[in-house]
Amino acid sequence: MDILSFLLIGLLLGPAPVRAEDPPTEPTDIMSTFEKAWVVPKGYMRPLDDDGWKARMTAFQKLAAYGEKAIPALTDALAKGEPETRVFAAQALGPMAAPAAKPALEAARNDKSAAVRLYALDALSMFGKLAPTDELKAMKEKDANQDVKAHVGFALDRDDTPDPVALRKLLAGYDLAKMNTAVVGKAAPEFELTDATGKTYKLADFKGKKAVVLVFVYGDNGPVCHGQLAQLRDKIAEFEKRNVQLLAIDPHDRSRARPRTLDALALGSHPCQGRSLSSHAEIEVSGIFCTP
Repeated sequence: MDILSFLLIGLLLGPAPVRAEDPPTEPTDIMSTFEKAWVVPKGYMRPLDDDGWKARMTAFQKLAAYGEKAIPALTDALAKGEPETRVFAAQALGPMAAPAAKPALEAARNDKSAAVRLYALDALSMFGKLAPTDELKAMKEKDANQDVKAHVGFALDRDDTPDPVALRKLLAGYDLAKMNTAVVGKAAPEFELTDATGKTYKLADFKGKKAVVLVFVYGDNGPVCHGQLAQLRDKIAEFEKRNVQLLAIDPHDRSRARPRTLDALALGSHPCQGRSLSSHAEIEVSGIFCTP
């Protein structure tokens, strides 16, 4: 579930198109290609015409295909790379959950970059719920970044069993040719997500029956996204009146999305919140909320 949400070029600036059947390159080459294609954003949010997510998604897929053989390249990048490279390396190590990467991830909790610290915590939580050490307790209370504090809480509160093997398999098997296939004015590409009760939702299930509105929620620990979901909740009756199925997709794993977002919506144990083993954008989608 934080695999395959948000990540997914201009023809001049981005990486060359990648076909699913292309042979993988060496992990160090994959990292080098990512570094050349990834442009550091000027502001907090990336512009709408920025296709850097393709470079990021391509690197994720290829590194996942390498599995633990990619660990040396990733840990080296985490220790020595530029800030944006270290952020990516920490994030990419999450699905690996390799013991050999643990020391590097633990050291990255003290990185100068808040984003590196944040993703290192997420990657460490893929080994399972973290023990409430004095260091983590202090980090939760005193870290200078509010998002890092929140992610310490996510790691300490985790109540599920991570499945990095399944996540890595999904990432490795992702067809890169499907990136950016959702085009305005054309039929939406098929997708499916499985909720916490085991029920699978397919876009095709609604064809000819209901219009479907997908809402991708950027975060789950701030007032903006919580407010957005609350507004959608308050409009459920109107959506139903117009025969529209609302699906809000949270790009975080179930252990995080369930308590954080559902509590914010005061929905308690809403049975329709769920998770798939993917995250960010087309692949990294790990939560789904549906109308009653």
